[in-house]
Amino acid sequence: MKKEETGNLPELKKLTREQLLRIMLSQSRTLDHLRAELASAKEQLDARERKLSGVSDLAAACAALNSLEAAVQDTAEQYLENIFRSCAGQAANAGRSAEWAAALEKLNGAETPENRNEAEGG
Repeated sequence: MKKEETGNLPELKKLTREQLLRIMLSQSRTLDHLRAELASAKEQLDARERKLSGVSDLAAACAALNSLEAAVQDTAEQYLENIFRSCAGQAANAGRSAEWAAALEKLNGAETPENRNEAEGG
């Protein structure tokens, strides 16, 4: 035992058995109360950690959605560009009139992502 703990030993020896039991009972109740408080605090901490985990999971999901949206946009633009090129090539190969091919080229020029970027200054 530490010296501080043994300092009260002579005083404790003077107490009756009943007094000692009351002190022990009081200490036991205090200990039970503190254990309950600790358990409650741990539950609250766990709940907050789960909330924070959910927030970080949500942030990751949002970032993934933003990335997916950009990929879908790029794919759609490439798809449209390929359709325009295919239509222009088919028109030229099928011997269509020069006016039809020019109209397709004009449409192609107005709608491709490259032309949009050039028009926007990008």
